[in-house]
Amino acid sequence: STGIDVTGNMIADGVGIGISNPSDYYTNFNSLVLGNTSAASGMTIASGTTNDGTLAFADGTSGTAEYSGYIQYSHGTDSLSIGTAATERMRIDASGNMGIGTSGVVSALDVLNGGNTYTSGLVLRNGSSTSEATSLYHDNTGSTTTVLANRYGSDSAAIKLVLQDASASPVTALTALGNGKVGIGTSSPSANLEIAQSGNNVGLLVAGGAYNYTAKFESSDAEANIIIEDSNSTND
Repeated sequence: STGIDVTGNMIADGVGIGISNPSDYYTNFNSLVLGNTSAASGMTIASGTTNDGTLAFADGTSGTAEYSGYIQYSHGTDSLSIGTAATERMRIDASGNMGIGTSGVVSALDVLNGGNTYTSGLVLRNGSSTSEATSLYHDNTGSTTTVLANRYGSDSAAIKLVLQDASASPVTALTALGNGKVGIGTSSPSANLEIAQSGNNVGLLVAGGAYNYTAKFESSDAEANIIIEDSNSTND
């Protein structure tokens, strides 16, 4: 193909604005090359104070094919939108808040999806497999539930709550394993709930309330016992 640069010279493989050799740039991206190789460069799309400025990506000349993808700035709301498949997918509003799947952004990061599985929320992973990932999503099936899940299929797969103490050292306060066991003060619980006591700190404190009992332990086994044990003796 041929084009014309700003000096009126005929050039091959595209149009250069401020650039005399657009054909030297990457083949798939050199239909239009503009700039200044010895100074800062840019491009401005000017629109009315209540109108939109849009960069559209088309693969046809009718219907939504005319704007299958787009980047659009709305001066009326001072918001920036990105669309794919002719539908808005992400918006940054005038306050800098970002919405994914919603144009009505209500927080710094607002993710909206109508599904009720890990694919409808936030997925964090360090590889290509979705089974080696952590997901956070909202399940609105039946009762409203917030789900934080480690998707790795292993008894030792863990979700940890890590804090920092006064010396800014990381402290693992709680560990939940793939087998359902939970540890407080330990990262390798051996029971459904294991509390590891440190020093002279209280391991478990149950504060009194307005009921007839402060703590209640139940079992369907008539022979079940409550065992209180220390290093010197065992009492039932």
